[in-house]
Amino acid sequence: MLDLVLVSVRRVLGDRRGISAIEYGVLGAVVVVAVAALSTQVDGVFDKVFSTITAKVPT
Repeated sequence: MLDLVLVSVRRVLGDRRGISAIEYGVLGAVVVVAVAALSTQVDGVFDKVFSTITAKVPT
């Protein structure tokens, strides 16, 4: 019985697929937060650039 438990524990600890999925999930969350934080700061810059371009394009 103890051998069965040890084999199961070794199998669970040896499986790294779940850890990789968690790492990718955390990385994705960090990217989303960074993009959201930067988008508020960059929004004003884009508005100014597009306004300048629009003002200089002849109609």
